[in-house]
Amino acid sequence: MGEEFNVHQMCEHLVDKNGNRIDVNELAGAYLSVFELKAFFRKCTDYSDEEIYALSKYIDKLDGTNYRFPEAAKVRKRIEEAAGVKRSIVSKQIAIPICVAVFLVTIWRLGAVVGEGNTAALIVYTLFVIGICLAIVFPQIQAQRKYGKGEFKFLGKFKFVSGLNLPQNAKCKVVCLNKKIAVEAIGQEVNLSTEKIINVDILTNTEIQKQYVSSVGGAIAGAMVLGAFGAILGGAATQRNIKINTKYLIFTYRGEDKPEYIIFDASNNIASAKRFCKEFRGLNKNSKIKIDI
Repeated sequence: MGEEFNVHQMCEHLVDKNGNRIDVNELAGAYLSVFELKAFFRKCTDYSDEEIYALSKYIDKLDGTNYRFPEAAKVRKRIEEAAGVKRSIVSKQIAIPICVAVFLVTIWRLGAVVGEGNTAALIVYTLFVIGICLAIVFPQIQAQRKYGKGEFKFLGKFKFVSGLNLPQNAKCKVVCLNKKIAVEAIGQEVNLSTEKIINVDILTNTEIQKQYVSSVGGAIAGAMVLGAFGAILGGAATQRNIKINTKYLIFTYRGEDKPEYIIFDASNNIASAKRFCKEFRGLNKNSKIKIDI
C-alpha cells in the first residue's frame, strides 16, 4: 500500500524535462500500454527506471480520458512536443493512410493497364496483397491477445539453429514481452527471462569464423560458441573461407555456471532481428563474465 500511495502522490506532481505539468488522465487515455508509457517517460522525463516502471504500471490501470484514435495521436504529439521531443515525420497514424492510398492507386492503375476484359488478374492481385497484409498483421494480433496488451511488444519469425531442444531449421516465432522472450515452435513454448539476457547480437558466419579461428573476441566468446556453430563452420579451426554469408540472431544469456546461447537464422527476417538487438541494446553493459578456455 505504501508504494502505491507514493506512486499516487507522484502522479499528482508529474513534470516533463522542461518542468511542464503532465495530466495523468491524458496519459492514461492517449498511451494504451505499459510499453508505450515507459517509452514516453524515458523520452520526455528524467525519472529513474524504477519510477518509470512503477508509474507506467499504475497509469495503465487508470481509465483516463476517453479519446478517439485521431484525438489520442494529437494529444501524444502535444505532450511530447511540450517536453521538447521531436516526433518522427512519418508516424503510424500517417503511414497507415499512406499505405492504403498507395494500395488503392496501384489497384486503379493496374485496372487501367489490364483493361476491363481482364478483371481476373486484378482480383488475383488484390487477394494476393490482402493475403500478405493478413500474414503480417494476424500473428501480431494473435500474440497480443495471448500475452496481453500491456505485455506484448513485437515478434519475429526465424529458423532455429541451436541452443534449445528443437529440431534443426524448425520454424520459430520469437515473441518479445516486457519481462521475457517466448520462443514458440512445434507446439512447444520456451521462455527466457530478460533478467538473464546478457546480449543480443547479429553475426554473419564470416564474423563467427574470425572468432572461431582466434578463439575469443567481441561480444560473443568464440571458444564458448563453438559447440553451437561447429557444424556450420565445418568443425575445423583452420578453415578460413566460408562463401555463404548467413546472418544469425544470437541471444546470449546467463546459464547455471557459464554463458549459454540461443541461435536463429535471421537471413530472411533481418528487420525483426535488428529490432531485437535495438530492444536489448546496452543491456547489462557493465556486466563482466569470466570465461576459462
